[in-house]
Amino acid sequence: MKTHTSKFLIFVFVFISCFGQAQDKGKKYIAKLESEAKIFYERFEFHKALELYLELDSLSPNVPRYHYYIGVCYVNQQKNQEAIPYLEKCLLTPEKFPRNLDFYAAKAYHQSHRFDSAMIHYDIYRHKLKNTKKNRPLIEEVTRDIASCTYGKELMSNPVKIKIVNLGPVINSKYADYGPVLSADQE
Repeated sequence: MKTHTSKFLIFVFVFISCFGQAQDKGKKYIAKLESEAKIFYERFEFHKALELYLELDSLSPNVPRYHYYIGVCYVNQQKNQEAIPYLEKCLLTPEKFPRNLDFYAAKAYHQSHRFDSAMIHYDIYRHKLKNTKKNRPLIEEVTRDIASCTYGKELMSNPVKIKIVNLGPVINSKYADYGPVLSADQE
């Protein structure tokens, strides 16, 4: 009976040791990913940072700071629909995040044509900014963004019907010529 007990204790000890080492390796890997992601984020290389933050989120789901960085990375890549769910999770506890959380949420909502939500968060962000000489340009930008949302709401509520007509071979080619653009040499 003693041999079974001692074998069992040895097994438990070995299992716990291996489990502890695996956890240490996992923590080191996560710390390495966090460090690399932060470097890319600070260099404004949002596409690279996003890949790493998404991996971190898959390894450790529901870590709020990952949600924030994922949302910001998406906004900076004009992937606003993808940003919204992550930023909305952060908006549940906004005091845990940088004050520009509302700014990024507003940008994501604005670009997704959710103008009412955008205006709310632009206004929250604007009120967080102190009216200093340094912040004046940012306050003016946010004020313009709010006006842009108001105008966007108006345009969306009164859409204009247009019809694109091919004007024939003298002006149009057989291709879609409805968005003409001049090159640098104007040809």
